[in-house]
Amino acid sequence: MSSRSIAVSGFGRGAWRAVRPGLWLALVAGCTQTTVVPVTVDEISVIPDRLETMVDDQAALSIELRDGEGNVLPDRPVRWASLDPLVATVDDAGVVTAVGPGQALVTATADGAVGTAQITVERRPMVRVQPSEAHLEAVSGQGGSVRETLAVDNGGGGALGTLSTAVEYLSGSGGWLSASLAQESAPTQLTVSARGSDLSAGTYQGEVTVTDGASSAVVAVSLVVTEPPPEIDLSRSSLAFAALSGSSLPPSQSVAVTNGGGQSLTGLGTQIAYSGPSGWLTATVSPGSAPATVTVRPSSTELPAGSHQATVSVTSPVAQTRTISVQFDVADPTPPQAPTGLQARARGNNRIDLDWDDESDTETRFEVERRQLGVDWAVIATLPRNEEYYRDEGLQRATWYQYRVRACNAGGCSAPSNWDSAWTNF
Repeated sequence: MSSRSIAVSGFGRGAWRAVRPGLWLALVAGCTQTTVVPVTVDEISVIPDRLETMVDDQAALSIELRDGEGNVLPDRPVRWASLDPLVATVDDAGVVTAVGPGQALVTATADGAVGTAQITVERRPMVRVQPSEAHLEAVSGQGGSVRETLAVDNGGGGALGTLSTAVEYLSGSGGWLSASLAQESAPTQLTVSARGSDLSAGTYQGEVTVTDGASSAVVAVSLVVTEPPPEIDLSRSSLAFAALSGSSLPPSQSVAVTNGGGQSLTGLGTQIAYSGPSGWLTATVSPGSAPATVTVRPSSTELPAGSHQATVSVTSPVAQTRTISVQFDVADPTPPQAPTGLQARARGNNRIDLDWDDESDTETRFEVERRQLGVDWAVIATLPRNEEYYRDEGLQRATWYQYRVRACNAGGCSAPSNWDSAWTNF
């Protein structure tokens, strides 16, 4: 009996069943001893041999087996393994799961032959906004918006899709917060804007979400709204006074002080700055917190004729200073017009009453003069401005008296009025 060997590829139960019964009989009848030698795997190709994927994705690998002569062999069980399971894992069916960014080598082993595939894992695209918080400040009642600009980019791998924004209010009524992107693709800028003019003092919270549909980033927004600072408001910004040189001073004038802002307007005071001669003005404020009144008055009759200027500053340690412009026009006087219509009437044994008509608006005083026969005129009384009556008492009985009146100011005295006379009774 002779012997020979037969190489059987994929030798196994199936292979054994593939041999027909007649062949077995022929082999036995021929008294020939046959040895079946399975064909071993000499080369394994992993398909694909390079795989680029993203974290959490899965992909199936396949294999191609060849013998030493390059013939393709039927599939047979292989042992799969990953050399870096922190980057990628592989199961018994060759399905790769991406775990973390990096590179890993996956092997397929059979009959001592090894095939490999290089797996490259990238992070998934991820919307990233830096910084992740926006802190804004506004003043209640004051217009305009406050804003902060933040950077938007891809914090992962691959490419982001079309970006959009959404606003959520965590406190306060809606409408105070808005967000806009410079462009809808990354990298770009996110502008977060807030308006506090319609809000009362307090802290308000909101969120801005930037998303491409697959990933999102949330920006926490806080808006601190404060009361406006105190503000000095004045009812008048200028005052004007006029007087004749050397005459009586004009009356004082008042300016109301109110708080045009928020909080409390306290510590009110005044300061005076002069252009030219100084010391001719006083300004006081009372009380020391708003609402208050500033009282301004000229305080000197010694100023020369001309226009004199000063600035009254209304001050407070908690508000900006406001000013009042003051002008004091001092005229060089001329003597007033003479009184008219003087009448003298005897009343009783030793009294004569005088009355006259005041014809001037510029007098500061009246001088009453009297004389007896053969005696010069003499001033017997000085009366205030606008006076039109005088009572002369303690006179001698049965005596003839003559009277006249002059109007005077700093420019001098007028001509005498008409004169009139009266007898005292016996």
